[in-house]
Amino acid sequence: TKVRVSDPTRTLIDILDDPSIGGGMRHIAEIVRQYFEGDYREEVKLFKYIKLLNNRTVYKRLGYIIETLNLKTPKIIEICKSNMSKGYSVFDPTVSIKGHILRRWNLWINVTIK
Repeated sequence: TKVRVSDPTRTLIDILDDPSIGGGMRHIAEIVRQYFEGDYREEVKLFKYIKLLNNRTVYKRLGYIIETLNLKTPKIIEICKSNMSKGYSVFDPTVSIKGHILRRWNLWINVTIK
């Protein structure tokens, strides 16, 4: 029997895809910060997993979090912007849809993370 094991990069992408399994976007933002400031950062793997997942909303959420937390990763923000979906997405689908639309990321910002 094979047992599937995740790695930090895959876990990050999974919780950006489904924030309900990551404790909500405030907690996820802290995970993103630790990922990019820590030793587990693997950008090639990061974008490979996002592409395999085939959910372009992940690019929006990741880019917005990185930009908002000022994590100094312009290359990643650029990749996120060039790959995000065209329509609007909800930043945190686990809470009510209030807030405002941030056109730069095509995100309905319904939770603050800073």
